[in-house]
Amino acid sequence: MGVCWLQSGVSLEDSMLAARASVCTMLPRATSCGSRSGLSLLRSSIGGLGHPRHTQDGNGGIAIGPGRPLVGRGSACCWSCTPAGGAALLALGCSAGRARRPARGLASGAVVLNATLDRAPILYLSDPCSCTQLAERRDGWMCGDDECLVDEEEDGKHANMADAPTAAREVADAMNNAAPDLRDIPICLSSESSDGGEIIVIGNPGPDPKKACLKALGIRKMCEDETIGEKTDSDPELIGVWATAFVETLNTTGKLKNGFNDDDPEEEEEKEEDLEEAGNQKQIVALTEIMNEKLQKHFLFNFTDEIVTAPVIYGGYASDGSIVGVLSSRVWT
Repeated sequence: MGVCWLQSGVSLEDSMLAARASVCTMLPRATSCGSRSGLSLLRSSIGGLGHPRHTQDGNGGIAIGPGRPLVGRGSACCWSCTPAGGAALLALGCSAGRARRPARGLASGAVVLNATLDRAPILYLSDPCSCTQLAERRDGWMCGDDECLVDEEEDGKHANMADAPTAAREVADAMNNAAPDLRDIPICLSSESSDGGEIIVIGNPGPDPKKACLKALGIRKMCEDETIGEKTDSDPELIGVWATAFVETLNTTGKLKNGFNDDDPEEEEEKEEDLEEAGNQKQIVALTEIMNEKLQKHFLFNFTDEIVTAPVIYGGYASDGSIVGVLSSRVWT
């Protein structure tokens, strides 16, 4: 049975105006079910469909709280709220991509949306930890003098690389094998620190790598520094700290000789001499070859110098649509 849901972060009323509904009946507003992903999974139960956090009415329908049934026996339609308060309407019994027709047995007055699937980006790590712990172990990403770049109030745990999408995980494994000492190799050569790197996968990234990286890393939007907090972009979602992030095209083909992190091509002769002596550099070049062969739409994710200590990602898209890349940090003062 497919699931079709509307992107979280908009009100239910606005969602319905934008959707093609089979019956224009307003559903009652519901409170948050506590799902961090913004998606509440409905499960089958005797006499109808049940929800792990919602109750079931006496007629076999789903109720958001006592005595508030939404649908009848045999089908279900409900919505859940993300921690940020955005609503996502779920319709079961329709196609996974789009709800093209009412589900069989859908209760009168329920709404079936014509909405595209949209899921939050997920960061997969070989050594999984929380968002703030990742920031701390990577030179301590900071916004302003002493404010963590990660939103500590929305802190969650990143996923395990073992659970990453198969195609992306295979590329990540190949990159790890090519550069086993990556954690000890300085990555961002223009940085004032010598932070090493680690291979990451971002699942469900969507077409915009900048937003995918920001969301997957848990980067905050607002900070105490007013000069940063007041920043805006043509994209209304990119405000504050998010407006200082940028993405550049990464030409991995042109970096096969000196490595994906080569940021000073004018020193080619000197780097050729170093390449013969440095085993670390050979690992970087081998890793770059895999990135060039197995990934597409290569990019560099970084922040402007207003963010003194920030994450850096050299990545690209795998065949399954996931992002695979090298995460490191840079310090600019």
